[in-house]
Amino acid sequence: MHIIRASLKGHHLLSIRDLTTKDIKSIFSLTSDMEKIVRDRRCIDFLHGKIMATIFFQPSTRTRLSFESAMFRLGGSVLTFGNPEATRAGTKCGETLADTARVINNYADLVVIRHPLVGSANSFAQYADVPVINGGDGEGPGSEHPTQALIDLYTISKVFGQINGITMLIVGGMQIRVGHSLLLAIARFFHVRILIHCPDSLWLSKDEEAELRMLGLNYHRVESMEEALLEADVIYHNGWKESTPEPIPDEYQITAAKLTRVPKHAIVMDALPRTGAISPDVDTTPYACYFKQASNGVPIRMALLAHLLG
Repeated sequence: MHIIRASLKGHHLLSIRDLTTKDIKSIFSLTSDMEKIVRDRRCIDFLHGKIMATIFFQPSTRTRLSFESAMFRLGGSVLTFGNPEATRAGTKCGETLADTARVINNYADLVVIRHPLVGSANSFAQYADVPVINGGDGEGPGSEHPTQALIDLYTISKVFGQINGITMLIVGGMQIRVGHSLLLAIARFFHVRILIHCPDSLWLSKDEEAELRMLGLNYHRVESMEEALLEADVIYHNGWKESTPEPIPDEYQITAAKLTRVPKHAIVMDALPRTGAISPDVDTTPYACYFKQASNGVPIRMALLAHLLG
């Protein structure tokens, strides 16, 4: 098994900013080991005796289940709730996030939290003595989903052998937390050309743009998705709106017909669910990579848990 970086042990992962280039490389190296365990459907005893709590104040399929699967594969145990209204932490009882953190702190060795409010993971971590992982906090400026960015970048590195030098087209709303973490990660660690097809109403905040410019991110807004598709190695749909779902305009949907002129090596990615964003007819094309992307969630999160708790 690859060496685990001691510098990560006991630390929080609240933002992709919390990781260094060496941290990401170490996580990716260990992920390749974890893939073998997942592929063989084995469990190991690496985190035997450790307990992870997953507390989700918002719905989740992939993030919650892949974290829990990752912990079980590593030999650990899981405490969980996915419906806060069935607990005292919901709106009915009004227990504060600080009090919830102080209590769960005594039950688990690590906490994964998802919450509808931006900054909630940071607020929770202020009152926790154990590592806290942000499993997605809100929507809009400042929201993040750092572990999804790790999955996305690992997927790209597996397909292309590297991340540097590719051209990525991001389609959809840029108020979605996944896109924030992905752009920050690329800006800080990799040399990637970014094309973004997004309406003005769902564009980044001025502060977010300023940070990306300061970090030197090479990005450009494009008016035509069809033209940008001609040069994209990675086509990434970032979703539309989460808090107020609405139909995605045709202009921002990815269909098999729109992919007829993309480079042969191109891949289509989406953090899922892809409802209304990517047509089912893309599934049978050689470009569909979103289910492989989702499958990388367990080994990536195994590697992360091993670093934070190992």
